[in-house]
Amino acid sequence: MDNKINTSVGTESVRDKYDICRHCELCPRRCNVDRTKEVGYCRVGAEPLAARAALHMWEEPCVSGSEGSGTIFFCGCTLGCVYCQNSDISRTRVSGRVVTAERLAQIFVDLQSQGANNINLVTPTMFQPHIITAVSIARSLGLALPVLYNTSGYELPERISELVGTVDVWLPDFKYLSSRSLSAQLTSGCPTSNICRTSSRSATRSPPTTPNMRARRFRKWSSFVRRRAMTSAV
Repeated sequence: MDNKINTSVGTESVRDKYDICRHCELCPRRCNVDRTKEVGYCRVGAEPLAARAALHMWEEPCVSGSEGSGTIFFCGCTLGCVYCQNSDISRTRVSGRVVTAERLAQIFVDLQSQGANNINLVTPTMFQPHIITAVSIARSLGLALPVLYNTSGYELPERISELVGTVDVWLPDFKYLSSRSLSAQLTSGCPTSNICRTSSRSATRSPPTTPNMRARRFRKWSSFVRRRAMTSAV
């Protein structure tokens, strides 16, 4: 197979959607920052910033399997939880490297060649336009793995709808039982519970797109929610 990247595949997706980063409304904060010139609340600009890409053995068993999950950890975050276990990645830019959509596509294919069980996109919300393009390019290069959207759950339903045809499995976290609880105050004051419920419903309605999904441990799932719920007693 010819692994030369076809840069014409999907580039219109980035060009057409890139304007949203100029008045950013990719997450429910809708901060309207021009991320082509400065960073948004998420502390990243418009270009994808990745901290690590490798086989990851420590996700849920059905995700990592015995082969490992082909995981890309993106820098930045739309939430900013004070208890974040990945704050060196989510709240700083020090450990990250800028990657283009074309380079991301090649990383996906490389992880597949290493035996990855899937492609696992961790905290991808801020870079949605590039991810749509990268997956499109990677499919043209022979990527046949399911794509997982590993997210905090702080998503806009309309953005999830735009990912239909790109994402196969949704992994949102459900952190809070009530948006009025003390716990919500630990996430920069944003009320997340209702938003997470709404976005999770939208994700559940999104069908998988990869033909071999059933052979990749996910059977008929297109979404499962991790209940990392916290009460006001935290």
